[in-house]
Formats: sequence, structure tokens, C-alpha cells
Amino acid sequence: MLNTTEYLTYLYHQQIRDSIKENFIETLPKIIEECKKKTKRSITYFFKNNYELIKTLFPVIMVTPDIASQLLPLKHHEFDQLIFDEASQIFVERAIPIIYRANRILVAGDKKQLGPTNFFSSRFNYEGLENSAELLQIETNLTDKSLLDFASKQYNSSMLRFHYRSKYSELINFSNAAFYDNNLIMISNKTKKDFPLKLIEVPDGVWKNRGNVLEAKRVVALIKEIITTRKHQETIGVVTFNEVQKNLIWQYLTEEFERTPELEQELHRVYDGRNEGLFVKNIENIQGDERDIIIFSIGFARDENNKFMQFFGPLSQAGGENRLNVAVTRAKEKIYIVKSFPSSLISEDSKHPGPRYFKYYLEYVEQLNRGKDQEHKVLEKLTTAKSYHQEQQGSKLNRQFVSEVADALRTALSKYDRYQIATHTVQGTYQIDVTIYDQNKDHYVLGIICDDLTYPIGVEQKEYDFYRQKYLVDRGWKIESILSSNWMAKNQQADIINTIVQKIIGK
Repeated sequence: MLNTTEYLTYLYHQQIRDSIKENFIETLPKIIEECKKKTKRSITYFFKNNYELIKTLFPVIMVTPDIASQLLPLKHHEFDQLIFDEASQIFVERAIPIIYRANRILVAGDKKQLGPTNFFSSRFNYEGLENSAELLQIETNLTDKSLLDFASKQYNSSMLRFHYRSKYSELINFSNAAFYDNNLIMISNKTKKDFPLKLIEVPDGVWKNRGNVLEAKRVVALIKEIITTRKHQETIGVVTFNEVQKNLIWQYLTEEFERTPELEQELHRVYDGRNEGLFVKNIENIQGDERDIIIFSIGFARDENNKFMQFFGPLSQAGGENRLNVAVTRAKEKIYIVKSFPSSLISEDSKHPGPRYFKYYLEYVEQLNRGKDQEHKVLEKLTTAKSYHQEQQGSKLNRQFVSEVADALRTALSKYDRYQIATHTVQGTYQIDVTIYDQNKDHYVLGIICDDLTYPIGVEQKEYDFYRQKYLVDRGWKIESILSSNWMAKNQQADIINTIVQKIIGK
């Protein structure tokens, strides 16, 4: 016997099947006839002539706003839900026709990333307008550059705070401090042997004709090295800061194809229908891309006269800091910075903030690679804001509870020299109450969350606690939770500690 949910699901599927059958029987002969013709019809033709069948077979359609205007009928509330992704790159006026077709809309985007660009035509079509007053009226009514700008002024917004792309906090810490007021939530469980952000210096690199030949050659050599030594077929992307440097790298790459066939094969990697091949792009065209490993060819250097120019291409323009933010957040696992000058050469006295953020980022990378734990001083220059979750944790955390758990574990594991027990371990922007680090594996084998449920807790905090643990597990952590009520119960502590120890030592 079906329950209500199962019955409604059955009816929905039956309705879909009937609709498909009715439309398919009617349109199939026409489709077959069209396919037999030597002159093939365009996708626009098929949408216009078989739209009901297409909509039934594919209830979710993914298109750009411009393509939607070409393919979809101009019918009010044709779609139940419309989702705009990367809304910071969509002009307001280009979104209006598809908004008309939707009953509800969701606008997703990031103001700290690139805005919309159109290099080949004017934003507005002025044809047929009689005078300058009409032109002024159009531009006055459309003062918001992007759909995201417009929507953020009209509606309440929510920040998606969990960061999923980067596996290691070092890859996102800079952007989190510089652009997001430390509000992004991230976690990592990195080993000391494989540091995720590596600096490669090319001290003899020279800036000539807006490019750096030695640096371009070093990038190609690095790509070859990664391909021959990687363990898990990690994907690779290269980011440059201008078109000339990009072309130089492509030039030396193509020269290597005959000597290194696997290098050319790397360009054509496809996984699960996605292109995951090697790319070389400049900073203007990188938004939306991601790879396991990102290599930056900074390019800029002293020229032949030993002079260092204080101009950094797109970074020196308005919005340059957003371009930098996009670029430095593309890597999942590792970033290589290939550069030919120290960050100290960059002046902080610039018209736009882009060069200053560029200087701070390079300084952050330099400090990380020196291994003296001074990178936090760079981040402190960028923001003094505290993250929401750290404030929440700090306000309610029962430190005595945490200390008792840690002390009990130290006693229970005292005969094992390999384990280090620590409290309030900072990983990314999280504090994990108790952590157990295995020195032999160079890895955290367990994290413990001590939940003190004696304080008043609202729905929002419950939701946060749930997703906190889920996020930690998704990022590779093994997590145990101990409730304070269980810990305080008579004769429960020994059983709790014994259970945890058995999980740690694998018995």
C-alpha cells in the first residue's frame, strides 16, 4: 500500500509518461523526417517546432539569457523557477526577457568577482533614438552594471558561506581575509609533506615587450615535471596577467609537443563530459574555471635597464582586485607562483586597490614559503573582522569540558608515542575542539566536537552545528561528537574514551 507521498509521486510520473507518449507519438514522424534530410535544421528550428516535447523530456533547461530569447517562447510565467548563476556577469537589460518567462527567480553571484564585459559592441542599442535626451534616460534607468547589483538593492540576500573548491585553507585564506571579512567557512587536513602553495623564483627573468621569456620557459618545464611526477592525474591550469605572456607559454608548449607527446594529450582530457584539459588563460578569462593545480606566471619583472614599472595590466585598472580574487581561487589542491621579483618592489601608492592587493598576495605567498608562521601578519593588514562561526563558538564553548576530554585521551593513549592530542585546533576558519594527530601518518586521524547543550539554542545554531559536522566529514575528517550530558553522566566517561581510542588505533 502506498503512502501519500509515494502516491503523489506515482501520479506525477504517470502524468509525465502520458505527456511524453502523447507528444512523442505526434512529433516522432516529423523528427525522423527532418533527420533524413540532407540539409540539417538548426536547434532554433527544433525548439520552435517541437517545444512541448522538449520541455516534457527536459523539464530543466540550461541556457544563457541571450540564447533563451532565441529558443524559448515569450510566454509569461512559462517556467516555475529561474536560477541565474554568475549574475555578476549579466547585464540587467539582457536578463529582463527571461525574467518575464519565470514565476520565481533566484539570483546567485559574487560581487567580489568580475562584472559583465562586452568588448565588441555597445551595451545599449541606440539605433532609432531621436535625441540625446532619450539616450540619457536609458542610461539613467540602468545605472546598475550587473543583474547582481540590481537584485542586491531590491531583495534580501544570503551569503553561501561554506567553501568547497579548495581542499586546503592556505589556498583560500587570502581571499577570505581580503574580500569576504573572514566569513567563508573552510577546513583542511593537509600533511606537512605536500604544502599547497609553492613559490618558484626566476631571478634572471626580464620584462621585455610585455613578456618574460625565462619565466614562460620555466612554466613549461614545471608542467612537464608535474605530468611526470603526479600521483592522481591531477588537472592543470595556467594563469597569466596579460595576453603576451599567455602566448609566450603557448609558443614553448607547442614546441615541446613532439618531444613530449603526453604534454599534447594533456590538452584534451575529458572527464564525465567535462573538459578538464590543460589550459593557459589570462586573468580576464579565468572566471568559472577550476583545476586541481593552478600555475601563475606573474610575468612582471625589471626591464633591461633594471627598472621596475609600477603597472600591472588589468590589476591596475578599476576592479583589478576582483580580477585577482577570481584568479587566486581557481585551485582545488595546489598553486605554484612563478615570479621574477620580490613583492617589496610593488608600491602601495596606487590609484586603484588592485596593485596593493597584488602586493599583499605575493607577500602572503612569500611568508608561507619561508615557513616561519608570519603569514598571519599579512592577513591582519587586510581585515580585522572576526568570522561569525568563531564568535559563535567562542561565546558558548565549555572549555572545561574540552580540557577534560583531551586530558582523558592523553592518559588513555599515553603508551602510544605517535599520537598528539591538542585542543582548539584551528583548521582554515574552524576551531575543532579536540584533535588527534598521528605523527607516523602525518595526518589528523580524528576530530572531536564537544557539544555543550546546556545553553539555549535556536534553529539557526542547530542548523549551523549540523552543517558544520557534515562539512568536516565531506572534507575528509573523521569526526566524533560528545554531548556534555553524556560526558557528565555517571560512569559514562570511561566508555566514551574507550570507544574513541578503539577507533583511533583501529581495533
